[in-house]
Amino acid sequence: MSEENIESIAKITRKKGPAKVPGIHELPVERVAPDKEKFDAALKTDTSLQASKVEPTKQTSLMDEIRNLNKKVDRASQTDPQKLAVQSQEVIAQIEQIKTQLTDPSLEIKNDYKRILRNKLEHIDGNLKVALDKAGLEYIPPEVLEGADATPTERFLTLLTDGQEKLKTLGGELKNISDSKGTITPANLLMVQIKVNYIQQEIEFFTSVLNKALESTKTIMNVQV
Repeated sequence: MSEENIESIAKITRKKGPAKVPGIHELPVERVAPDKEKFDAALKTDTSLQASKVEPTKQTSLMDEIRNLNKKVDRASQTDPQKLAVQSQEVIAQIEQIKTQLTDPSLEIKNDYKRILRNKLEHIDGNLKVALDKAGLEYIPPEVLEGADATPTERFLTLLTDGQEKLKTLGGELKNISDSKGTITPANLLMVQIKVNYIQQEIEFFTSVLNKALESTKTIMNVQV
């Protein structure tokens, strides 16, 4: 090889320089300028997460309980005994409709429905007991039909009739209070209102369950036919 060729190869080698091995020489890092909007957005997200944390339940003090009780008594002072008397009459009418359904001779109620209906009647009697007591009236336990001859339907009718009589007594006393012929404290009046509302809800639930029992009986009869 001539001296000219050797010199040419040496020049080419010097221009290229040493080869770069991947992984050893670091790649250039692109630097991003700070973005204020992204920073503010991230800060808001962090703040919202902290705010969403459940705060520990605050314990109610005795004064708070007394204050809440006074508010309830104030609401009771605005309760109209006449409206409660009318509401009692409405419940009596609802019970009468239920009794009409129960007198259907073709009615057959399954045991599951019987248990629910009996529990509802017991709840109604319990609420009536408290309402009568708060109104200053005597509570007499309902007559319970015993013996194998008494059917569940007859027991239901007995309890419903007893409930009607108690509601008539309660409604009459509420009317006397409305006419200023009777006296009752605001707290007791509030309790009577609560119990009358409960009784009406229980009667509505009783009606719903009874209707389902009737639908079930009709379905079975249609299948048999």
